[in-house]
Amino acid sequence: MADKIRIGYFLEDRGHEILLKAFVARVAMEKGLKAGEWLDDVGAPIPFDILVVASDGNCKGYTKKKNQLLGYAERAKFPKFDILVFAVPNPHIERWYMNDPSGFKRAVGSGAAPVLPAYKCEKGLYKKVMRDAIVSSGITPQFGGYEYGEKIVEEMDFYSATKADRSLGHFIGDLRGAFTRLATTDI
Repeated sequence: MADKIRIGYFLEDRGHEILLKAFVARVAMEKGLKAGEWLDDVGAPIPFDILVVASDGNCKGYTKKKNQLLGYAERAKFPKFDILVFAVPNPHIERWYMNDPSGFKRAVGSGAAPVLPAYKCEKGLYKKVMRDAIVSSGITPQFGGYEYGEKIVEEMDFYSATKADRSLGHFIGDLRGAFTRLATTDI
């Protein structure tokens, strides 16, 4: 394996950035990589070993949204499909923040663990649930709760979180696979 694994991100917003970078860091550590052995935000033509592409599923479903993103890459004549790792939180990234309610509660502190409603497409619903759970801890989230993303991922039980949400399971599985592929090839 190369000394450094170069990771790029093509994301929707700050909520994606905080959580997905934390997932990448944790999975990298699971694979025996130390902090600082990966790079992000590097500017050059396809300088990456892994490119994380994220877009909320917006109730289209994981497969349909992933195929839509692949279609965009094909039309853009993207040259290296094997480096792509798709993060398609369905319906929205806030659900991934709360997929392990116990881990969420440990990360945020006292207060109520979030109670995820049955799968709903209502815009803003998961943002409200996340914010309300944090407020119940006596904290006013400055950035809607996204600022707790790293701590949430640290506390998250990946097994239960990925079982609770197939789209998260796809992302974590694909990310682990990408690191394993890099470990077995000379990049």
